[in-house]
Amino acid sequence: MTLKGLSSGIASYDVGGPNATMHIEEQIDTYAPVNATRHGQRQLLVFPLSKGKKWSDEFSEDATSHVGHDAEWQYAYHAISQSHVIGTEKRHVGAGTFDTFVIERNTAWTKRDPHSSSTTLHALHCDDADCTVTGYSKEVFWYAPSIGRAVLRAYSQSGDSDYIWNRSPEEILRDASSLVTELVGYGSDATCRNPHPPLLARVPSAPWYGFPLFMNNTWEFLMQRDMARE
Repeated sequence: MTLKGLSSGIASYDVGGPNATMHIEEQIDTYAPVNATRHGQRQLLVFPLSKGKKWSDEFSEDATSHVGHDAEWQYAYHAISQSHVIGTEKRHVGAGTFDTFVIERNTAWTKRDPHSSSTTLHALHCDDADCTVTGYSKEVFWYAPSIGRAVLRAYSQSGDSDYIWNRSPEEILRDASSLVTELVGYGSDATCRNPHPPLLARVPSAPWYGFPLFMNNTWEFLMQRDMARE
């Protein structure tokens, strides 16, 4: 992810490699991606941050996702989240060592009404009549005030709220089912063009507890595996 510009409180990024670049915009006051269909407020950060601070947010929005390069699909997403600044920590990542706030975010979410105009996805069907998926996620941010960015993020989800919400930040960070992203370059264009190797970043290597293990041709399975909203 590369920062491309900043205007009127909105940061613009290019995400991905040179052959598969996606453009996203993000509100710098709440750390939330811009979505014109959103009802309610998504607040990943609430300033000023301090140890022990808590907040909650709830929102609904239309989500657009992709399968491959040419298949696009949509669904309705609703989330209720509780966030808590649990402490401070000096954290070492690819881009260096930073003083951070450690923020836990627990979310209960639903996904429903999947649809697509792409012929690639016409074989998908709903396993249940309401075609709704309910799940729970835990996300941990290590936010560095010195650069205004989370330098490390660990995310995992489950069909069981007790299982996922009761895990510690280190358990989430080390779990094989977690998605972990980290900052590997910060500074001038030249610095970011030659990032350091990541220390912790990885994609999940194990399935999420409480969801089907094997791929099938239902919309429910596809919604369970889409984590762009969380």
